[in-house]
Amino acid sequence: MGGGTTTPAYEILRRLGRAARRNEVSVSAPDTVTALALDGSYGRDLLIADLGGDPIDLVLDGRVTRQAWVMDADSLQAQSPTRGSSAWRGVSLRDAVLRLPPYAIASV
Repeated sequence: MGGGTTTPAYEILRRLGRAARRNEVSVSAPDTVTALALDGSYGRDLLIADLGGDPIDLVLDGRVTRQAWVMDADSLQAQSPTRGSSAWRGVSLRDAVLRLPPYAIASV
């Protein structure tokens, strides 16, 4: 990507390219959300995407984490390659619930 910018599609493809193994993930609402678990030398990366135009609250069963990284329209607009900022922004999880904005992706 020129100029240091990124897009959700680029990030997914980049992570798929470095993953040693891909694992299926079950989701309760496949029309509104999709997920993929990737294993590699870096550990496991759970990628989640909101497929619709509305925010969704996701309960992350079996995940012991307090933070996720989200890329959405606001964070893409706020990134500044000249300042070295990233399109990923950290969000805190409360009771394993992740609020995912419309059309956003998350890395947990």
